[in-house]
Amino acid sequence: MHIVIIEDDPELRADMAVFLRLEPSFRVSPFESIGAFINDYTTEDKIDLILLDVMLYEQNSLNHLFKIRRLIPQVKILIVTGSNTEAFLMKALSEGADGYYLKGSNLELLLGAIRAVSANQAYIDPAMTKFLFNYYKANVVEQKPVSPELSYMTREFDLNKRETEVLTGLMNGLRYKEIAERYHVSINTIRHYVLSLYRKTDVNNKKALLKKVRALA
Repeated sequence: MHIVIIEDDPELRADMAVFLRLEPSFRVSPFESIGAFINDYTTEDKIDLILLDVMLYEQNSLNHLFKIRRLIPQVKILIVTGSNTEAFLMKALSEGADGYYLKGSNLELLLGAIRAVSANQAYIDPAMTKFLFNYYKANVVEQKPVSPELSYMTREFDLNKRETEVLTGLMNGLRYKEIAERYHVSINTIRHYVLSLYRKTDVNNKKALLKKVRALA
């Protein structure tokens, strides 16, 4: 199995390479950045798995995952990071990562993660599974059915999916921060959609917007 390590910490990169090379079936190629890997890659290379750090030289590598997918569509990508936040986990999964391993976990777990991902199985570090549970609970189990007035607002004012989600959050009494966390976007993004709702419904504040919705009940 040919494994590529993309990690900007030289000491950690070297340690990971030494550890993985203890497995006779592993061929390991370490790189310090996505750019360095792409510049070195040739179509003759057969790469089975990429171990990718999230923060590379203070840049979020998840925003560049598409470059790897475009170059090698079928390669497996296992995120190897110290970032144990829900936002990074959900971003990684939404961008097409095949697994998420936390640095500092038992190295035997890393081998298990590599084998799982290579066998077309998903792998999430045990310390992160609570986030998936909370996400499922918030977005599926506790999700309230769409009310008649919200359905009417969506049709009448031609609201897009994100505007409808933001309006639903406001109707449920959520703050901007809570809505942003639920949909894994920034607070500024929520503010943008709130202003869009104001413009489409011809109001200029949240109170007037919610009053218009409730008037349809």
